[in-house]
Amino acid sequence: MKQINPIFYLLCLSLANTSVFAEKKEVAESKEDVTTIEKPPIIEGNISLGINSSSGNAETNGTNATLNLTYNTIPWRHEVFGEFIKLDVSGETIVENTTLLYNPRYYLGGGQKHYIFGFLSYEQDDFSNIKNRYTEAAGYGKHIFKNDKHNLGVEIGTGLRQTSHTDGSTDDKGGIGYLGLYYSQQLNDRVSINQTLQYFPSKENTYTTSDTSLMIEMTKKLSLSLTYNIDKNSVVADGFKNTDTRTGTNLVYNF
Repeated sequence: MKQINPIFYLLCLSLANTSVFAEKKEVAESKEDVTTIEKPPIIEGNISLGINSSSGNAETNGTNATLNLTYNTIPWRHEVFGEFIKLDVSGETIVENTTLLYNPRYYLGGGQKHYIFGFLSYEQDDFSNIKNRYTEAAGYGKHIFKNDKHNLGVEIGTGLRQTSHTDGSTDDKGGIGYLGLYYSQQLNDRVSINQTLQYFPSKENTYTTSDTSLMIEMTKKLSLSLTYNIDKNSVVADGFKNTDTRTGTNLVYNF
């Protein structure tokens, strides 16, 4: 019998082991992908309480409370936001502003860069002559860049808006456009800044809002938030101002 060359034998054994290892790796990667796709939903959010100072249609101080809840599951992301503000006017405490928002996103493709979104909101602002304002919009969004320190995103869409006024003037109803810009930066391990700009053009009134916040993490659960908000309407009734501003200091509990 012809003797097998030991080098040839070792080479064949090595190739066989490599093939088996590759097959095992592919199976492992396949299982890992399935695990990623079937990752359990994640619920996260925060609650905040604080004080604020308003200028524009109301020159006064008050208190505020917010709730921000996010539900993440591939490929969906659902966000619910609520804000309630009370201002002291002539020795009386009244509800000045209420905002409720639902914002679903559906990410396209395998990554989380492109998405389509919905936008449903309710607002009530007595000092800005807004008895009730309902907004419904949908569109396309994109994370232009996102890393450990920076996140920049843009959204564009269209929708409808209905507004009734506290002074009894004619209600506004009609189509709107929508443009949103979002930016956040992690300055260090404990400090971050966030900027949101939203633009709602329409035939009746163009509404613009800007929200700026500085977040300082004190513990894993507690943070201090410093905020500055600007709300502007292009058309207002007689006796009302176009622009309202609000600064706030809030204690935030994260969960």
